[in-house]
Amino acid sequence: MPIALVIITLQILCGLHVVKTGRQLYWLFIIIIAPLIGCLIYFVAEMLPEIQRHRAPKPRDPNRSLREALERLDESDTVDNRRAVAEEYLRLNDGYSALDLYKSCLTGVHQDDPTLLYGLARAEFAVKNFAAATDALDRLRAANPDYQSPDAHLLYARALDEQARWDEARREYESLAGYYPGAEAKCRYAMMLKKSGDIGRARVLFAEVVKALDRAGRAYIRDQRDWYDLAKSNLK
Repeated sequence: MPIALVIITLQILCGLHVVKTGRQLYWLFIIIIAPLIGCLIYFVAEMLPEIQRHRAPKPRDPNRSLREALERLDESDTVDNRRAVAEEYLRLNDGYSALDLYKSCLTGVHQDDPTLLYGLARAEFAVKNFAAATDALDRLRAANPDYQSPDAHLLYARALDEQARWDEARREYESLAGYYPGAEAKCRYAMMLKKSGDIGRARVLFAEVVKALDRAGRAYIRDQRDWYDLAKSNLK
């Protein structure tokens, strides 16, 4: 096929796409005055992203893993299977259902299980029973003095924070800020300080977060984007 015919065919196809999809009419001008380059630019800028969107996988069914966990629980009513279902409920923000399951697990030989007590605390926090969340974590620490979890420690500080127990929360956040991975603990500490009236110290912490993430580079900022943006917005 002669090259001229190929170019004309490409122009026709691109032109029809412009009209059918309601694209800006200046694309027709580009396709006409620069036949080959214009078609290539149009394909890369407009047609290729559309093709990629159509090929993107459909969103995963968010309830599938819950259904599977419920099926396993129906087949075998064990503590592990109850805990797995409770985790799925927490993932789906159904704290009340998770709370009932965790309470049902914490009996007999499992009454002081640290994983279950941490799950109970998370469920209590999810339904805004903040005092009950701190009670569950106090119980965890008393029964399991060697248990270490940065996330459980952060939850404890947050639960104190939500109860406006500022001095206790401040001690926990101060301890967390030195070892918690990522920027969340320091940002939450700064937000608590702001709520409790210590604006100056809060700004110092937000500035430390921004400076540390800027030094870490784009890849790390991408992973910590929400906290980076929060810190920057509080410095304006």
